[in-house]
Amino acid sequence: MGVNTSTNLIYIVNQVSNSVSVINGANNSVLTTIPVESQPIGIGVNTSTNLIYVANSLNNNISVINGANNSILTTISVGNFPIAIGINSVTNLIYVANEFNNSISVINGMTNTVFTTIPVGNQPFAVGLNTSTNLIYVANEFSNSISVISGVTHNVIMTLPVGSLPVGIGINPVTNRIYVANNLNDSVTVIDGISNTVITNILGVLSPLGVSVNP
Repeated sequence: MGVNTSTNLIYIVNQVSNSVSVINGANNSVLTTIPVESQPIGIGVNTSTNLIYVANSLNNNISVINGANNSILTTISVGNFPIAIGINSVTNLIYVANEFNNSISVINGMTNTVFTTIPVGNQPFAVGLNTSTNLIYVANEFSNSISVISGVTHNVIMTLPVGSLPVGIGINPVTNRIYVANNLNDSVTVIDGISNTVITNILGVLSPLGVSVNP
């Protein structure tokens, strides 16, 4: 799911019907449904450009939706089985996790073209952006690790071990804390975004799949 706080529109990925539903946040009704390509999974909203990026996992591409008229603007080829999208609306860069070839495609939001591909760990599943530090955090579900990428050099600057099967990332840019959902060992790893070290592991959660943060 993606939310545009500027337009108060919510975008829901429909994996089976290969479409995106647009919900009007003012009255909580479906405004329209936009057809995309095969098995869309990930979605991201760029509030600065009012463009929505949808990861079509079986077509290995990204559908770019114009939020002004809810039409497909273009389609961008990326890596194998794109599954998650992170967007830095400040730098206008889009980060796509390609699960089956262990990489991140970086898209320039001005041209909507891929300008570099970054190798990461085994089967990247989630992407988080810290706009305060311009760092990108990638959850590698079969490496049990987080790849930390510099948004300036687009190199992996650090790899952090976390729990078993990390599948979700939430970031609080105010406190500079990163939260990682470890699905197989029922925990959430908390990372300090300044030192990029693990602070603690929160237990008592059951098979966590995702993290959302209210800063």
